[in-house]
Parts: sequence; structure tokens; C-alpha cells
Amino acid sequence: MLVEFTVRNFRSLRDEQTLSFVASSDKSRAQTHCIETGVRNLPLLTRAAVIYGANASGKSNLIFALATMRNMVMQSMIMPEPVRAEQYTPFRLDASTSSEPTAVEVLLLLDGTRYHYGFLL
Repeated sequence: MLVEFTVRNFRSLRDEQTLSFVASSDKSRAQTHCIETGVRNLPLLTRAAVIYGANASGKSNLIFALATMRNMVMQSMIMPEPVRAEQYTPFRLDASTSSEPTAVEVLLLLDGTRYHYGFLL
């Protein structure tokens, strides 16, 4: 299960942004809104998440970054080089970040084991 997804320097997202499913310390709705992980250091994860913000604030680009990471993991070996190059879309409104790599990473919990995976585009 997905615990966290983090992206940096992707499309309109210059700074690091994290989508986290780690539950808060408020236990009032834990029975219906959270999942027990069985891991001592990570007791509860939320069942769902909401991304909200102003128009053009990067909500869609956060989801697109997750889809891009999935595509790179699943298909990068069979992608032609021009298609792979299209996956890299840095933040271009700042001269310093337009030449820096895009960073994506996930924190997963599978069968009680945490996996931290990420790469640069």
C-alpha cells in the first residue's frame, strides 16, 4: 500500500511536494477512516486522501507525476528514447531548476515491510 509519494521539479511543482497517507494523531475516526498497518512505527494509514487547492496550484501535476513514475517503472525499457525524454518536464520558470533533474519517490508498505524507491529523471 502507498504510504507517501514525493515529487520535486516536475512541471509546475518546483519545490518538493508530498502526498502522504499517514494518519494524524486524532483517533476519533480511526475505526472507519484508517487502516492498521501492523508496523509499530507506522500504526495507521488513511483509506483515502484529498488534494485541494487554488486553480493552477499543481493538483493535476501531482497526479501526473505519480502516473509518470508508474510509466517509467513499468515501461522505461521498451520506451523509445524520444518518448522517454518527454517524461522529463522540469519547472521552467526558474533558470536554475530547468537544468536540474526531476525527482520522484514512493514509500510503500508491502506485507509488513517498508520499501523506499525513487529515481531522477
